[in-house]
Amino acid sequence: MSDHFRLVRGGTRAHLEAVLANVPAGVTEVAFAPALAAEELRAIDPAAAGRFDDLAVLTDGALAERLDRLDIVRIGYRSIRDAMRSTMT
Repeated sequence: MSDHFRLVRGGTRAHLEAVLANVPAGVTEVAFAPALAAEELRAIDPAAAGRFDDLAVLTDGALAERLDRLDIVRIGYRSIRDAMRSTMT
């Protein structure tokens, strides 16, 4: 039930900044592909460094503070599910 979907991958920080600078009204889902740094992943995924950065971005407390300053409300899928169910007849 997202009104907008943004996939953030590779160059996460720059892409996320662009997304945050232009968040439209409504529900915007931003997808990441975080991963723990591991040599096995580096060997099979050319985008592994970006995935490692995804994890760093998502676990950095500065992101939560930034979202708060921008008045962006974080919700989980349970809220989306409940909203969808409430519109079903």
